[in-house]
Amino acid sequence: MKVTIGVKHVKDTISFESDQSEQDIQNIIESAIKDAKAINLTDKNNRKIFIMADSFAYNTARTLLEHC
Repeated sequence: MKVTIGVKHVKDTISFESDQSEQDIQNIIESAIKDAKAINLTDKNNRKIFIMADSFAYNTARTLLEHC
């Protein structure tokens, strides 16, 4: 899953690949925003992505297709 996150007042986006499903990512973001906590995600290399919920602007997630 390719994930791109926009952060308020920041020109560049945060992009990474994740093994989490689109629904899992959506649930994590929605829960963090609802509770005014940090958004904590993990990329494919087990690196942590940490974004304060009040800085979150938008997210896109799409499945990466493997070419045969």
